[in-house]
Amino acid sequence: MKTFLIRFLFLDLPVLTWMGLIVHLASRPTSPPTTDLPLDKVMHFGAYALLALGIARACHGRLGPSGTTFAAFTSLTVASLHGLFIEIHQMSLPHRSAEWADLLADILGAGCCALAWWIFFRKPNRSEIETG
Repeated sequence: MKTFLIRFLFLDLPVLTWMGLIVHLASRPTSPPTTDLPLDKVMHFGAYALLALGIARACHGRLGPSGTTFAAFTSLTVASLHGLFIEIHQMSLPHRSAEWADLLADILGAGCCALAWWIFFRKPNRSEIETG
């Protein structure tokens, strides 16, 4: 029971908190942009890269090095679905709108993080060890 609680507090709770913060921020009214820079897309990219990082960390913390591919795939899938559900949720809000570009930025952020996680933590196969 103690191990479950520790894993929940240090692996799962940060992910759930970050997801909740994204939902909260996505539900608030926004002011019109004051610049032509795509800061909104950069924030979407960064927020979902961090979400994917947390999810991959939680999976890796439970499965260890043998779960690297699963952690990368799960982080990409869960973060992308979260982004999709946020955009669907924003369709129902009078002061917000859903944008395909936001969803694309979410998926790209999660995908870049998942790919980096997989590259960094994967075990090299035998042919890479022999030639490297």
